[in-house]
Amino acid sequence: MLHFKSGDVIQFLKRYEKEQLLAFGTIVLVLAVMVTYFLQQTIRAKNDILLLGSEKEKTATAYNSLKNQDQYKINQQLKEEVKKTHDTYADSITAYESMLDLQVKKQDTTKLTDLYASIVKNLADLKYATAESDLKDLNTQIKKINDDLAAKAAALSAAGAPAGPATESNNPPGSGYSYQAVKTEIGTYNIAIISADLNSTKVIIDTASDGDCHDNCPVLALGDYVSRSGAFAGVNGSYFCPASYPTCAGKTNSFDTLLMNKNKVYFNSDNNVYSNVPVNIAFSGGSDPKQGSKGARSFVGNKGSTVYIGVIYNVTVAEMAYVLKSLGLENALNLDSGGSTALWSGGYKAGPGRNIPNAVLFVRR
Repeated sequence: MLHFKSGDVIQFLKRYEKEQLLAFGTIVLVLAVMVTYFLQQTIRAKNDILLLGSEKEKTATAYNSLKNQDQYKINQQLKEEVKKTHDTYADSITAYESMLDLQVKKQDTTKLTDLYASIVKNLADLKYATAESDLKDLNTQIKKINDDLAAKAAALSAAGAPAGPATESNNPPGSGYSYQAVKTEIGTYNIAIISADLNSTKVIIDTASDGDCHDNCPVLALGDYVSRSGAFAGVNGSYFCPASYPTCAGKTNSFDTLLMNKNKVYFNSDNNVYSNVPVNIAFSGGSDPKQGSKGARSFVGNKGSTVYIGVIYNVTVAEMAYVLKSLGLENALNLDSGGSTALWSGGYKAGPGRNIPNAVLFVRR
């Protein structure tokens, strides 16, 4: 049998009571923490619900605003802006290539280059209105330089160029070279023209390439074509893509015109069905802005058995047709112009211009 002293019992009860109180306190503390946590979570959830409600209201407002917009009108405006941007960039490239033509003509383009750089910067900064205004100014300055060149005797090469004014006449020369002023229904224009009789003259095409060429094609100066073919006269040939033009990357010095050269090699049969090179009289204008600008323009044509090559000064392609019609030509074809313009008769009468992939030549039979 176990025996307990009364003091031991009392001490045991006190220790048990203390342990129970500690356990109860721990339980109360845990419960307090849990209640606090759940209260915080409840408040946070309530705030999230309020925030979601606010966002939902904003989303609904934005949705209703978008739903009420005229999407067709917005799309049309966007389409118009994209087209405007594209056209401005395209026009700026055309202006740059016109500047390159002036450089070929030995003109100082420093100020034009500075203005062009400003245009490109404004386009990059999306300042289209300023860029368009500067581009208009640039084109005006380019036109003035070309007009001044065409209005002066210096527009013709010093080698054999007439020092005095052009002779007024609407009759082309019977043979040989003439520099004359031709009166048309839209104005008077100066022309350097060479005539030859087909009974005693062969018209040949000489090409720097021996076959079709689509990039990095060979080119020669007009004088070189004249010399190696034994020609007595010649003019620059068909439209082509100069190596200096940015738009000609991948097709430099190539040309699309169908032609057969003096060696009876047929060119460009694989990429042409017909030619869109402007022809005399029927041509009234086109989408190419260069064809609508004034400058020195070369041609080849005929009247009966007489064949003509030459250069008309300070004309658009459409105005050129009036000049050739006033001279009585029956058929004519516009050739490349701008920096490519060149005419030879015992020496350069115009040009020499840039090197070219083909040339039209007069050779005696």
